[in-house]
Amino acid sequence: MQYGGIAALQMPDVAAANRKLVQQNRDTVLPALRDAGLIRELPAGGWYAMVDISSTGLGAEAFSAQLLAEHSVAVVPGSGFGLRPQLDDRGALVAMDTDSHADNLVRIAFCVEPEALKSGVDALLAFVDERRAR
Repeated sequence: MQYGGIAALQMPDVAAANRKLVQQNRDTVLPALRDAGLIRELPAGGWYAMVDISSTGLGAEAFSAQLLAEHSVAVVPGSGFGLRPQLDDRGALVAMDTDSHADNLVRIAFCVEPEALKSGVDALLAFVDERRAR
């Protein structure tokens, strides 16, 4: 990982192009998610957005599986991002709890080609509309 970081620092034009791609994707495609009430605001940085799918009546696992099966769009259930380890006094793991809100979230990557992102977001929005109409 560190060698990859060193290589990236030696290619500032590649990093700048990636930053531009991600920012353009965020600014052109993700507003549709905000307008649909699935995100509160556009992410300030990073490559991912957490999308609130609670209005569909599905949990994140079921939503992700059905979206993939029905629309060939992959998202990641939020449950893995809401883990809360419980440690004892020595720092040893004694339990792993999950934030209850995480089951209403899926993560999408917006660091992909713009056409793929637009297609995926359009399919996600159509799937959400289908589920909300039920």
